[in-house]
Amino acid sequence: MAEPQLENGFTSIANEIVEALAHQNLSAYESRVLWALFRKTYGWHKKEDRIPITQFQKLTGLKRRHISRTLFELVARKIVTKRGDAHFITYGFQKDYLLWKIVTKRGTRRSSPIRVHSKTEIVTHPGTPSSPIGVTQSSPIGVHSKEKKEKELKKEESTHFAFKEEPQTRERVSEMVTSIAKGMSPKRIKQSLEERIAFLNSQKAMILPHPPDRDEQGSMF
Repeated sequence: MAEPQLENGFTSIANEIVEALAHQNLSAYESRVLWALFRKTYGWHKKEDRIPITQFQKLTGLKRRHISRTLFELVARKIVTKRGDAHFITYGFQKDYLLWKIVTKRGTRRSSPIRVHSKTEIVTHPGTPSSPIGVTQSSPIGVHSKEKKEKELKKEESTHFAFKEEPQTRERVSEMVTSIAKGMSPKRIKQSLEERIAFLNSQKAMILPHPPDRDEQGSMF
């Protein structure tokens, strides 16, 4: 069982740096190489040091080509500093996180200044409004306008039919009763009424007016 103790050595990193790094999108390789760099610099109370690729390999277990590519990316993002030439190279950590660059879907761009709140331990970018956790934005105005419009059109059609149908139906029935009531017995009148009503029901489409025409947008004219 592993039992790490501070007495056996520790790497001192400022909390502000930890919070700033927590806000960065680092790949798995970048994180591993960065921790190896911390161990070889801050772990020995140094700001920078000459670190061969073989030492990065030993600490990370990565292949040489992966380490070289990852160091190149960290230097390009200004998270790691590099000085010297091919024969003598020193690596260090850029603790001024305002100089770091963040990677987006569109590529690498300069990061906006990061505000680190020591009390609340929250890292935010200026210009990006933060919202409380769990608060959802309200739906845009007019989301249900189409559905509401369709309901209004159906209601208007229903009103149109009801308004047109009732006077014509009463008028037809009145004329029908007057015409068949002359010289007929009550039984015959009832029978004739039932026949006429059945006929009118079958011809309802002829009695009711057609629905109002609409243009392509659905408005009536």
